[in-house]
Amino acid sequence: QQRDYEKRNAAMLAIQDYFSEKEMSEAEVLALTRFFNRNYYLDWSIAAMKPYLEQGNASDDLLFNYLQTHTFW
Repeated sequence: QQRDYEKRNAAMLAIQDYFSEKEMSEAEVLALTRFFNRNYYLDWSIAAMKPYLEQGNASDDLLFNYLQTHTFW
């Protein structure tokens, strides 16, 4: 569905829906946000990273990814 853009959005929504209900580690969120960023779903990346940033103990990788994503968004 990657090159069929009508189906791609439905697939991305299914992925977001699936992972939004999961408890994930920071490393898993970072991998997911990189996937979202590659597919230009930057707002989803930002929303996924915010809870980890609000805790105040986010890794440098997550913080850098957040700032980079926010800059492009």
